[in-house]
Amino acid sequence: MITQHAFPTQFEREAHGMTLRDYFAAKALPSIIEDWYKDELYLGDDDNAEFIAILAFKMADAMMEVRK
Repeated sequence: MITQHAFPTQFEREAHGMTLRDYFAAKALPSIIEDWYKDELYLGDDDNAEFIAILAFKMADAMMEVRK
């Protein structure tokens, strides 16, 4: 699979920068966190960072799939 970059730069024939998947996950993260603590998703456990990150990347994966 070819990695797509959100903000690609060229340096010695290699693309560097944040991947598009990372960018989509970062964009989805604030609303996931807000919903987590505002709505019924929050169950009183403050140690949910890993699960919230997983949700952000699941959303990013869905966005990547729709782009195909």
